[in-house]
This record gives sequence, C-alpha cells and structure tokens, in this order.
Amino acid sequence: MITKANRHWLIIVIFSISGFTGLIYESVWSHYLKLFLGHAAYAQALVLAIFMGGMALGAWYAAARSDRHTNLLLLYALAEGIIGLFGLVFHPVFDFLLQFSHGAVLPWLAPGWGHVWKWLLGSLLILPQSFLLGTTFPLLSNGLLRRHDTGTGWTVSMLYFSNSIGAAIGVLVSGFVLIGRVGLPGTILTAAIINILLALFVYLLAKSEQETPKFPARLPSRHALPLIFLMASFLTGMASFIYEISWIRMLSMVLGASTHSFELMLSAFILGLALGGFWIRRHIDNIADPVALAAGIQIIMGLFAVSTVPLYNFTYEFMSLVLSALDRTDSGYFFYTITGHAICLFIMLPTTFCAGMTFPLFTKILLQNDYGERSIGFIYAANTLGAICGVFIAVFIGLPLLGLKGSMLLGGGIDIVLGFLLLLILVRNVSPGNIAINLLVCAAVLAAAYGLTEIDKNRLISGVYRTGTSVFARASEILFYRDGKTATISVTRLKDDNVIIATNGKPDASIIMGDNVKEPSQDEITMVMAAALPLAIDPGIRQAANIGMGSGMTSHILLDWPGIESLDTVEIEAAMVEGARHYLPRVANVYEDARSHIHIEDAKTFFSLHQKKYDLIVSEPSNPWVSGTSNLFTREFYRDIKRHLNPGGMLVQWLQVYELETRLLMSVIKALHEQFPYFDIYSTDNSNLLIISRLEKTDQALDAGVFTNRNIGRELAHVGMTSLQDFRARYLGNEKVLGAMINRYNISPNSDYFPILDLNAERSRYLGLNARELVEYRTMPLPLIKLLLPGYYQDARTRVNDSTLHTFARRSHKAARIYAEFTGQAMDSDMALPDGSAAMVYILNQPPRDCQDPGYEKLWINNLYQLALNTLPYLQPGELKDLIGILKQNCVDNMSVSQLQWLVLYKALAEGDAKIIRQTAQELLHNGERWRIDQRRFLFAAALLGAILQQEYDTAIEVWNTHIDDLYGKSSIPFEVLLLQSLIKSS
Repeated sequence: MITKANRHWLIIVIFSISGFTGLIYESVWSHYLKLFLGHAAYAQALVLAIFMGGMALGAWYAAARSDRHTNLLLLYALAEGIIGLFGLVFHPVFDFLLQFSHGAVLPWLAPGWGHVWKWLLGSLLILPQSFLLGTTFPLLSNGLLRRHDTGTGWTVSMLYFSNSIGAAIGVLVSGFVLIGRVGLPGTILTAAIINILLALFVYLLAKSEQETPKFPARLPSRHALPLIFLMASFLTGMASFIYEISWIRMLSMVLGASTHSFELMLSAFILGLALGGFWIRRHIDNIADPVALAAGIQIIMGLFAVSTVPLYNFTYEFMSLVLSALDRTDSGYFFYTITGHAICLFIMLPTTFCAGMTFPLFTKILLQNDYGERSIGFIYAANTLGAICGVFIAVFIGLPLLGLKGSMLLGGGIDIVLGFLLLLILVRNVSPGNIAINLLVCAAVLAAAYGLTEIDKNRLISGVYRTGTSVFARASEILFYRDGKTATISVTRLKDDNVIIATNGKPDASIIMGDNVKEPSQDEITMVMAAALPLAIDPGIRQAANIGMGSGMTSHILLDWPGIESLDTVEIEAAMVEGARHYLPRVANVYEDARSHIHIEDAKTFFSLHQKKYDLIVSEPSNPWVSGTSNLFTREFYRDIKRHLNPGGMLVQWLQVYELETRLLMSVIKALHEQFPYFDIYSTDNSNLLIISRLEKTDQALDAGVFTNRNIGRELAHVGMTSLQDFRARYLGNEKVLGAMINRYNISPNSDYFPILDLNAERSRYLGLNARELVEYRTMPLPLIKLLLPGYYQDARTRVNDSTLHTFARRSHKAARIYAEFTGQAMDSDMALPDGSAAMVYILNQPPRDCQDPGYEKLWINNLYQLALNTLPYLQPGELKDLIGILKQNCVDNMSVSQLQWLVLYKALAEGDAKIIRQTAQELLHNGERWRIDQRRFLFAAALLGAILQQEYDTAIEVWNTHIDDLYGKSSIPFEVLLLQSLIKSS
C-alpha cells in the first residue's frame, strides 16, 4: 500500500522522468528539424522557440481551465499518454512530410514561400507535443498542492527541480547513448514508451482520490500585481534565452561546434535552473519579503551574466591546459567531455542558478496574493513566451548586429533594469534615491563591461578545441570578423601571407596571397583540383553548382572554363560570402562573372526549391564533426541530390581524411555508393579526397584541355600539376577496386536517422585518428591499380611533379630519377637520388667478378627488392621494361636460382603476367626462412594478387590461410592486404 507521503515523493520522481523524456524530445527534434531546415543553428532556434512557445500555450491553457476540474492528476496522465502516442508516430509522419515537401511542395513554391512552408511545417510537427508538455507542470503542481499539505513554495520548487534535473540528464542520455544505439527513430520511440508507462502509472495513483482546490482566485485578473509579475517572468525568460543562445555561440569556440558540444551546453543550462530551484525550496516558504528577494536576484543575475564576458577569455586557457594534460585516448576523451561540461557550468551556473530561483519565487508571490492556481501556469507560460522572444532576438538581432559581447550585455541589462523596477514599484521600505544610486552603479558596471572588457578575437579564432593553443598567432592580422546567424566567421592573414577563412575557429579554406607567391597552401591544391578534375573528366559541362562557398576558389576556377553557362554557389551563412571577398582578386569570377549566382540557402532546400538539373555538382562542406555538416554526407542527401543531375552528370564530393577514422569514412562512402553505382576516388594531398560519383559507367579518357586553358592551367601549375599524370598519380581506385573493401567494414551507411558520422566524428577528431591508409595504400610495392585496372596508364614516360604533400606523387618523381640514373637519360629537374638509391643503382648495374658469391647473392636480391619498392607502383610499363633489360644484361647466366626467381617476379609484376606472379611468389614464399619479414609479406601479397588476377580464388584462400598468422600474428594487417582479402571474398 502506497502511503500519502510516499505518493507525494513518487509523483516528484515521476515528474523527473517526465522532464527526462521532454528533453529527449527537444534534443531529437533538433536532429530531425535540421534535416528539414538545413542547419543546426536554425533547427536549434526553431525547436527552442516552438518547444517553449507550445509549452507556453499549454501552460496558459491549463492554468485558465484547471479550476474547472476536480482531478488534475488524471488530466496530467492523459497529457502524458497523448504525448507518448504522438511520439510513436512522429518518425513515419516526419519522413512522409519531408519527402512530400521536397518532392511535391517546395518545387512549386517561390524561395520566400519555401521558407515559410518549412518553418510552418516544422512548427506544426512539434507544436502539439510541446503544447501538451506545457500543460504538465501546472497540472501536476496544482494536483499535488491539492492533495498534500506541504508548503506551496517547497512543492513548486521541488517539482521545478525534479523536472529540470530529469531534463538535464535526458539531453545527455539522448545524445551520448540512445541515438548511437537505436538512432533517432528508436530514441523518440523510447521516450514515447516511457510517457505511456508514466501515464498508466499516474492514472492508477490518481483515479481513486479526488482533489480539493486550495487556492481559489480572489485577486482580479486585471490587478497590477499579477500583470507586473507576468511581465517580469516574460522578461526573465527573454534574458535567459539571450544568454543561452549567446553562450552556445561563445562556447562553440571553446568546445567546438559539434552536436555533443551543444548537448553539453544545454544540459549545463538546465542543470543550473534545477539547482536554483532546489536551493530555494528550503527558504521560499519562510521569506519575509519575497518581492524584494526576487528583485535582488534579478539584479544579481544580470551582473553574473555580464561577468561572463571577462571570464570567458579564461576558458580558452583552461581548455588549453586540459588538452595538454590529457592523453588522446578514449579515457582522455571521456575527461575532455567532462571538462567541456565543467566549462559550461563555470560560465552558466551562477546566472542560471539565479534564474532557477525566479520561477518558484514569482509563483509563490502570486499564490500568496490570492491569484489562485492559475499562478503556476500563467507564470510558466509568460516565462516560456519570453524565451521565444529571447531566441529570435539573439539569433536575428543580437548576434548579427551586437555581437557576442553586446548580446550578453543586452540580456544582463534587461535583468538588472527589471530588478530595479520591481524594487521601485513594489518594495515600500526602499527609498527611490537608493534605488537610483544603485541603478547608476549597475549602469556604470555595464558601461565598464562594454567599454573596458573585450573578448579577445585572437582567442575566438584560435580553435583551441582542435589545436590546444588558446591564442591564435598574435602576429597575424584579423581582416574580418562577424557573428553570423549560423556561425562566427573570421578571416586572418599570417606572416607568410597565408589568408585563412574560419568558421567558429575552424579553418575552412586558405590561400597564400601576394604578388610573388611561390608555394600554394595545402587547401589550394584541393580547391583547384575540385574544379579542374571534373572538367578533365567531362569537358562538356555546361550547368554546375557548388555547395559551400569556402574561399570561392573552386567556383572561380569553374567559371574560367568557357563552356560553363551557369554556376550556382550555395552557401548557408552570408558572413562567409562577405569574408571570402578578402581573397579578391584571386576569386573575382565568383563575384563579377555574369554566369555566377550566389544563393544564401541550405543545400537541400535550394535544390528542392529551384528544381534545376546540373552536369556537375561539387560538394565541399566543412569537416563532418561540425554540427549540421554531417547531413551532407548521408544516404538521404545523396538520394535527393542525384535527382538534380543531368544524364551523364557527376557529383564531386570533397571529404577530409584527417580527424576522421577509416570506418567512419567507409560509412560515408557506403552511403554514397548506395546511391551512385560508379565512383572514382582521388587524393588531392595526403589529407583530402575527391570522390567522383556517377549514375552511368563511362570509360572516357581524361582530357588535357584544362592544362591548355590559360587561367586554369596557370592555377594548376601553381599547385604543382602540369599534366594528366599528376591527376593519375592521385588516383586511388574505383568501385571495382575498392567496392569490396568498403563492404568489409561492419558499419552502416551514414544516414539522417542513424547519424553515425555526427555522433562519432568528434571523438575521432579528439583522438587524432585519420583515414590516411586509404591514401597511402597505393605506395605498397605492388602495382595494384595498373594490374587491377589495365589501360589506366597510357604514357611513355613518368613525368610527375614532386609534391611534398602527396606521398605517391613524391615517390613517382623519385622513381623517375632512379630510372634516369639507370638508363643515363636526362632529368627535367636536378633532384638528387633518394637516400640509399645510389648504392642500389651501383650494385644492380655493375656485374661482380663472381655472380655466385653467396654474400653478393643476398645483397643483390635485397637491392632488387628495394628497386621493386621504388619503381613498380610508379613507373610506366615501358620504363619498367627498360630496367628489366638492363638487369638481365648483368651476369644473368651466373645468377642463382633465387636471384632468377626474384628477377622473374619483378618482370612478371611489371608486365602483369598473373600466372607467373602467382607461381613465382609462391615458390619464393615456400623458402621463406631465407627472406626478411618485409620481403615475405611482399611475396605473400604478390601471390594473392596473382591468384586474384587469374580468378583462382581457392588458391588465394589457401595462401591466405597458410601464411597470414605467421606473417602478421598479433600485429595489425595493413589496409592493402585487407583490400586483397576483400577482393577474394567478393568473388
């Protein structure tokens, strides 16, 4: 039997669980709506606004009608049950409406009306549940007050605390546990089931007992007191959410603009409210003058908020110190996450603690003054209505016009002025003179905070969460800084004239500017190639689109091609477009060419609204760990984008391999390959990929016209590319070579509803993981691409430019130097031989007196093996044939059997003779005790490759099973060997 006292505590616990599910909904709705609205900042703003707006309406409605009902707990149970039912159907309804909007509605709407439709539909999707969530607090609070004799202030404070603490936990559990385990549909389904169970449990508790109203309303609704406190609650909510939006932007610079960072900030904000409510519960029923206390708290809250401006600079130092102390391990990542939460609390807690006290105090004041049960609902409604205004003021006025510091001071000023107004109007024993003096003091504090404190922009642009350095190079010059609607954009010039444009401190593009620039930046290589490579693949491109402005260079170079008739550059943040002007005149075409059209819009909405089709779409978003960016790497995005390609059109996807582990990269490629059957992957340097995706297979050879185009050829030469060989040196393979390897990874395709990338990319960034093994596998000593894709190499001689930023290109250049040394031909450059190569050339080129000398035999084989490593993957077939001819001239008649076998294997690999490759490699491997471990692994891979080329998969499996444990044991198997295994398994 549950006693009355136990029932009281049980209901408080139930309400904490209700808060837990409520913030799961808010968190998951943000994920869902950013799929529809296109950016996390817009989704967060809309969810906050509609969530709070719906709750305001619900609270207002419940407050106005609660005195007509005799069992409010039953109504509460009904509300929880309906919320749960909405949750059960939310995902299928959302998915249907999303497809319906993009396929049937947005194509027929003008862009302005398209935005109206998106925001209206997004509001309708979450408004009913938000309305019902808003009814829960007044219904449960008044129902509990009717049934129990505890102090009114204690009950309201305790319920406010329990609901808020549940919410603070809910947002963390949702983001860090549930979405990763069961995806967005499973997470919202979990919350729905909990709601339904809560409804059934409260129904059983409430059905047997009637309630007796204890607070009949005696104070007229038009009386000044309730109007004053309703307005005070409104302004408090407004100021609090100006703080929240500003803090989110501020702390994104310290923690990174990832989804998990947002969840940490939201949890810290709500936790502060909960702790404030918890503290006031012991004092609220014994306060002599709650109005004076409420006024004082408002003033203190405003001052605390203003103090976060100077304190904010120290968070960079703290984060830098923490990163220097932590290991880049999973345990280090755990403590890094905890540190992020601690930083959020350091900034937010004093202010939100005060904010958490105001709601119970305002409610207590109205209940004491006979405003009745409606006090709770109306105060709650006014507070949440103010929150909506705060969100929109911060996003659309405060940040763009006032900046971070100005927005914080605006919120602080609202709270301080409100506190003094309450003192002046309602507190009788405080003289107006003292109020005026104190108000002037506070005004002076605000003025000093605005004039004397400064948020150091060198800290804001430091990207401390990535670099561990709290201050950007002070020797640099900040050319541009703006707090945009979705992100903070900066442009800086370093001492070497490298100009970097960054989003929330994360560099997105860089170009070395100046009149006498000799070396390009690393980003320039990728941006130039992202434009030139598709033009070399299909010179007939007419209609093109580029997703992401960046520096503007990719769009600029595309417009240098005379065949381009129209280019749409789609960028969601207007400040990025303004910032990129600092790259003029290097990107002049984007701003001046009549064929160029810049659209401030998210990509999904742009393509749905305009319904254009293109020959080429280039997608170059920011890193996948940035919140909202990962939506441009999902199966749903690729499904939609292919509808906007003309027959024969291609999608070029720029994807970073640094700060991204291989399995996450494969999740993206899986999502892409699921929608595009054919793809080719190129590495622009050792850190970036370009994935060329098409719906139809094509064997069209690359066209060299981009090198003869005056402007594009000049840009290509500037980044070290002068011929098609420089493209081919960066080729990593297609679906035939890499398709089976992609499927080897036990990871699902990245999806909007199962956002693997969004949830895991930040951890990958912190741990410093990368997927460079995909770039570097081509440097294995076997000529994989040449043998698996015959006909790809068509040149007579290797002429690849040296590139310190690309391993294969650099080694190809060195291979050409070795070839020149062997054959005595002149080189185009005076580059010296690679380390150790001079001795190798001498030993292999000079016949000894006794070719059967056992010591010389091993030396000769070791050097032949070294020659294979340095030449097989890099030289053209004709050059390899020349080398073999030279080697055969040198005492071939006196070679040992082993020497001959190694030379035969080298020749077979050069000529692509699969049968000889397999036979010879197996024979040499049989005498494996004679060879070094690296040589045995080379023979093992060669035997596998030969069997694959002959389609002798049973033989390949036998070779694998026989040697894999002996050769690798407990050490990790290289990517290229796993690639060969995947080709065997896919047969």
